[in-house]
Amino acid sequence: VLFFMILNIFLLLPVFIFGVFIVYKNITFKTILKLSIIPIIILLVNFGFYFRNYQLSGDPLGKNEDNLFAKNITIKSSFLTISKNIGNHLSLPYLNNITNQLIEKEHLILNEKINDPDHNFNGLRFKLESWQHHEDTVSNFIVLILFITLSIISLIKKIRFSALEKTLFLICISNFLLFSVLLKWQPWHTRLLAPNFFLMIIWIGILFSKFSFSKLIITSFSFVLILYGLLIIALNPTRPFYTCNLTTKIKLTDTRDEKYCANYLGLEKDYYEANKIIKQYKNKVGLEIGSDMWDYLFYKAIYINTNQNNYPKVININNLTKSINPNNKSKKIDFIISNKNQNSIIYNHSDFIKIKSLKSLFIYKKTTK
Repeated sequence: VLFFMILNIFLLLPVFIFGVFIVYKNITFKTILKLSIIPIIILLVNFGFYFRNYQLSGDPLGKNEDNLFAKNITIKSSFLTISKNIGNHLSLPYLNNITNQLIEKEHLILNEKINDPDHNFNGLRFKLESWQHHEDTVSNFIVLILFITLSIISLIKKIRFSALEKTLFLICISNFLLFSVLLKWQPWHTRLLAPNFFLMIIWIGILFSKFSFSKLIITSFSFVLILYGLLIIALNPTRPFYTCNLTTKIKLTDTRDEKYCANYLGLEKDYYEANKIIKQYKNKVGLEIGSDMWDYLFYKAIYINTNQNNYPKVININNLTKSINPNNKSKKIDFIISNKNQNSIIYNHSDFIKIKSLKSLFIYKKTTK
């Protein structure tokens, strides 16, 4: 708990300073009373989650089973993670190759592994695609370039800023740096850093107001930003408005299950087959839920009946939720649906033989002795 509290203090420190600055200018008892409503609302909305986390892990913020925080933090590793987080936003055709080569050379010069699991989440490979426009990894190229370019111009021209404007700039920079130093690199950091990019857009707006740009230039920039945003929405690989070679083959007219499996087209067929067994054998089916099993497609079949005794049983739970029912062994299980490809599975001292192999799921049946 203490570790998470310290992390949140560091990440929110710039915002806290910004808040203190505002309150200091308008400090009254009425102001303090109004501000106190904010933490009260946050606690009320999230109390159920905090209580549930505390029940499961003894920590109101929960214990993350993934190693998200960087290990062996050094100046070199921090610099390289910052480079990779910036690189995430430089994934345009041709530019991505240059960025990949530069970051690889940085690691070679500093004698660091580019995919070191101490600094890359799960040892994920760093490599930018020609154009990252997936919702998880879409880059904020235009915002980043405008932020850096206009900030440098403002320094060269010695533009004067108010204390409030300087605070906003420091929040943008410090949040990005702290985020990069404390957390392992992930390809979807572009999404996680979105709130900070919203603040950067405000800073860009302030800079535009400081320079004597013509209305034509400002209108042109705005048009490019809006057009690029609409392009990202229209050609979202997994939820496209227009299906083409830049997207998956999913269409607006496809079923909900097909859209859910947009990243793995055809996967929904596995669940249609598996759900036939669930519908027929109900509580005699055991679900062995593993990582990336896309198990939401089971739930429609599970909750179609109001009788809880007809639900399939989730078995062999290996995460924190197993503490709710540690002895969930059932003698009634005759079938097991799993994403593990084995010849057989032993469950509750019984042998289950694989009887069917699907694309991503495997069905096992209890042997009779």
